[in-house]
Amino acid sequence: MKKIFCFNGHPGAGKDAAGKMLTSQLESTKVYKMAEPIGAALKATFGFTDEEYLYHREVGKSEPVFYSDDSSPSFRTCMIDYGEKFLKKTFYPEIFAYLLFERVKADGDSYDNIIITDIGFQKEFNLLCSLVSEYNKDNKNDPMQIYLYR
Repeated sequence: MKKIFCFNGHPGAGKDAAGKMLTSQLESTKVYKMAEPIGAALKATFGFTDEEYLYHREVGKSEPVFYSDDSSPSFRTCMIDYGEKFLKKTFYPEIFAYLLFERVKADGDSYDNIIITDIGFQKEFNLLCSLVSEYNKDNKNDPMQIYLYR
């Protein structure tokens, strides 16, 4: 199986920047975001174009989604609430580790290196390690967690 690098840290710690830097140093690499399913759901919910979604996801993530008078939550707040208050409570707390593992598995052997720029919580990382170990019994290439501080 692939080598898996998982970045973790508080917002603004540089997880995406570190992922881009590592990607530039490795061949055959794919970058995943654990929260990608939430972003896709919110993009559809709000009817964002690709450009609007990228803006809210990357540049304006702390800005109000709809109104400029701060009466609307930010895209980041919407993502957190959708994940924490709906998905994790409706299904199970580590749902994002399962969803991420399924996406990586679906890509098969298309990439040698996997970079996850927002691994989430420690329980999710631990579950991802267990899933990878179970799936990949012949190759003990456990995911590597890199915690960034700002």
